[in-house]
Amino acid sequence: VQYASLNVSGGSVLSLPALRSYLKDGCAGTTLQASGAGSVLALPALTNLVAATPSVYGCAGLSVQALAGGQVLLTSLMNLDGTVYVLADGTNSVVDLSAFTNLHQGPVVLEVQNGGKILFANQIFFMTGPTIRIPPLAPILPPTLIFHGQAWHSYRIEQRNTSQPDNPWVFAARVALTNEFQAFAPSLPPDTEFRAFDFVADPAILDLWRLSGTNVQLVLYGATNKSYVVQSTNRLTGALGGWPTLTTVSMTNAFRILPPTPATEPQLFFRAKE
Repeated sequence: VQYASLNVSGGSVLSLPALRSYLKDGCAGTTLQASGAGSVLALPALTNLVAATPSVYGCAGLSVQALAGGQVLLTSLMNLDGTVYVLADGTNSVVDLSAFTNLHQGPVVLEVQNGGKILFANQIFFMTGPTIRIPPLAPILPPTLIFHGQAWHSYRIEQRNTSQPDNPWVFAARVALTNEFQAFAPSLPPDTEFRAFDFVADPAILDLWRLSGTNVQLVLYGATNKSYVVQSTNRLTGALGGWPTLTTVSMTNAFRILPPTPATEPQLFFRAKE
């Protein structure tokens, strides 16, 4: 299909099971929209969606909208390219992008309002370019490098310099993911690729970094359904009283973000143990 808008409302259902690609070209905007409870626009075979919009003032892109309880089902869509605005607005409004894993460079906006939902692939992927406005996340703006995974899972991220084919993968970061998306870096570094693995730390790992003022942030990675004691001391040898306990944590998922901890002494050491 080229150039056409598809709009469904009033509880109607429109399914186009043979439609495999959609191209929006030229300056005029087009819309894929389902509005109202029970309204469904289903494009189950669509794998590629391209909105080739000229960079001219006044030109509009493609809007994919689920409004007031409507559903736009793009369950096979893997590639988005161009100027695309995706909006789910209202309770039970759903845009299903559950196969989506590849975003080409382009001014794409993904937005949720008033209890709507955008469904994404249950997979790990990175992307740059989009603007994401999905509560409770603060807006993520381009050119941020964005990581996607399963909320409440922990991930090990590695990076590799691509200037030489035999360069090794090296550790980049651990991520305690509290939402589907997380801003990982201000932009994609040149000549660099990333990969990520879901992991559960056993034995436990305790990450620490400094916050503003005198506080530090502790993140405990450990096995679900185990309990850990987080301890701290100001010296490793000859400490009076050993390692005082800061808190005891019963894990319900693969990580726990602890409250900010004061660090007013010249040196402090932390550990976690079962």
